[in-house]
Amino acid sequence: MIIAADAGKKHDDTYWKQYRPIELDSMEVKTYHTIDSLGKAEHLDEKLWAMMAFMNGRIPLGYVDMDIMKLFNYNEFEGFRLGLGLRTNDRLMKRADIGIYAGYGFRDYQWKYKGDININILPKSSLTLNLTYTMDVLESAEQYKFDITDFYGYERLRDFLVNEMVYYKGYSSELKFRALPNSSWSLGANYYQYNSISDYSYSSSDQESAADFLISEIGIGWRFAFKEKLYRTGNTVFSMGTNYPILNVHYTQAIPGIQDSELNYKKLDLQLDFNYDINFLGKQYWRIKAGRTIGDAPWYKLYNGNASYTQWYAEAPNTFGTMRYNEFLSDEYIAVYFRHDFKGLLFGSKPFVPQPVFVTSATIGNLSNAGYHKNINFNTLEKGYYESGLLLNSILRSGITNIGVGVFYRWGPYSMPIIEDNIAYKITIGYML
Repeated sequence: MIIAADAGKKHDDTYWKQYRPIELDSMEVKTYHTIDSLGKAEHLDEKLWAMMAFMNGRIPLGYVDMDIMKLFNYNEFEGFRLGLGLRTNDRLMKRADIGIYAGYGFRDYQWKYKGDININILPKSSLTLNLTYTMDVLESAEQYKFDITDFYGYERLRDFLVNEMVYYKGYSSELKFRALPNSSWSLGANYYQYNSISDYSYSSSDQESAADFLISEIGIGWRFAFKEKLYRTGNTVFSMGTNYPILNVHYTQAIPGIQDSELNYKKLDLQLDFNYDINFLGKQYWRIKAGRTIGDAPWYKLYNGNASYTQWYAEAPNTFGTMRYNEFLSDEYIAVYFRHDFKGLLFGSKPFVPQPVFVTSATIGNLSNAGYHKNINFNTLEKGYYESGLLLNSILRSGITNIGVGVFYRWGPYSMPIIEDNIAYKITIGYML
C-alpha cells in the first residue's frame, strides 16, 4: 500500500463540491472549526513538519531542502566533518530532484563532494533512476548495508568510531522499481577508483601487488516484504513496516577490462529481519545476515566483523558491542542478532522503572587465501564469535526520548584472557514520536 503523494494537499471549495454530494450542516461546520482550533492551539502543523523533517532528514528552504545529516559528522578516520548538502524538492520539479554536497574532514584534511540526480520515471511503480558522481570515503571491508528502514538510524551509531577507510571517486547509476507482489528491485552499475592510504597491499596468483584499484561493478538487488505498508512524501517512500519477515538479497559482479578496471570477483549478500510478539513475555527481534565474496578482491572489498566496541558507548543494535574495529576479516560469514524486549511486562511502564532487554549475537566466518593480504593485522572467525547483553531501557524519559543503560559480555573461543576486556558498557537511546 502506498499513500498518494497529494493525500495531504489542500484543495479549494470547488474541488470538494465535486466529491461532496451533500452540503455540510451547522454541526459539521462547528466540528471542523473545533478541530482546526485544536490543531492551531497544539501547533500540530509545526509538529508534523518537524516529524517529517526528522523522518527524511531534511529541512525545507523554499525550492531546496537542506540535508541535516550532512551538516556535521564525526568518525575516527576523518575526525570532525563539516559539510552542506542541498536537494531540490517538489516545489521546483515534480518528477526529479538534484542534490549536491560538499564536506571537509579536519583529521584527514580532505574535501569530499557528491552530485546526483533522481528521476521519477513512473511514480505508480516507484520507477526511479539515479545518476551520481562521488568523491568520498567509505569504511574498509564494511558489510553490505541494505536500506535502513528505521527513522532514527540507531545502527549508524557505530559509524562514529570507524577508523579504517578508503578513498573512492567515480560514477554510479541505479534503477529502482517495484515489480511482482510485495517486491522491490534495484539494478546498478558503478565505476570507481579506490585509493588506500595505509601500507596494505594485495597480491594473488593473477594480480601483482597493489593497494589501489580501478573497479567496475554491476549489481542487482531484491527486497521482499509481504503486506508492507508504505508512505510516500514527495519522491521519497518510507516503509511503515510489516508483520511478516523482510528478505533482502544483493548480488554484485566486478567486471575487468572496462576503462582499465582490474578485478574480477562476485559477491552475494543476504539479510532477513523478522519479529513477533509473545503473549505475556514481550517481543522478540531477529536479524540473520550473511555474505560471500569469490574471486580477486582486496581487503576493503571483503567483510569486517561489524564491530561497535568502546568501553562506554551508545548501543547500536545489530552490531557486536564487544568486538574491536577491524579485529576480524572474512570473505564469507553468517551472523545472527537476537533481542528479547520485555517492555513493561516485568516492572510496569512508570517513569524511572527500567524495561529490560536481553540480547545475544553470534557470527562465524572464513577467509580464503589470507596470505594475499599484506601489511594489515586481522583475525579470522572460523571458531565463532559470541556475546550477550542485558539492557535496562527507559530509566529516564522525556516527551520525546528515553535513556537507559546496559552491559555486554564477550564469551566463547575469542574471549579475552582479562575479564574486564570482555565487557562493554552501553547507554541506550530511544525515541517516542
